[in-house]
Parts: sequence; structure tokens; C-alpha cells
Amino acid sequence: YPLIIDICKEYSGIHGRILLINLPPGSEITPHLDRDQYFDICRRVHIPVITNDSVDFFVDGQHKNMKVGECWEINKKNIHAVYNPSNVDRIHLVIDTFSKDLV
Repeated sequence: YPLIIDICKEYSGIHGRILLINLPPGSEITPHLDRDQYFDICRRVHIPVITNDSVDFFVDGQHKNMKVGECWEINKKNIHAVYNPSNVDRIHLVIDTFSKDLV
């Protein structure tokens, strides 16, 4: 929980959804945009827990290879996709934050 508190402090906000997301081996999340009111007002942070060099995260046409322990903010309004061609699960801790001004 200290990690979540630190992220909320960094963004001067509070947390919303906190997810542990698994993308199984050989799976993908096809290119898409996240469009609804929730995603319009939150900031989404990904922290890789289990991953490998084969996992490709594409955001707005750019390839990202996120390493375990890194912290990435993803702009959900840009087209993004994830491909896991490996034989290992890809697991991310995902934390949504909201500005205190919105609460």
C-alpha cells in the first residue's frame, strides 16, 4: 500500500481502480482507445510485476518494453495495444488516480 500512497502523492490525488492484470502467454490486447467518462478524468499508471523482453506495449505508434519495477503513465486516449508472444505471463499492477479537485 505504501507504493499506492506514493503514486497518489506524486499526482496530488487519490486512487481509483487498482488492478493486477495478467496477459497470458501468446495473448494480446488489440489496438484500442479507452473512451468513457472514467478514463477522461483519471491518470493510469502501469507497474510491471512479471514481464520479459518479448512483451510489446504500443502507445500511439511507439514501442515500449516496460521493465519490472518501472512506473509508466499511459495516455489512454491514444491508440494502444499489448502483445505477449512469450511463454510467460505478463502481469502489471495498474493504478488509476484522480485529482483531488475532482472529488
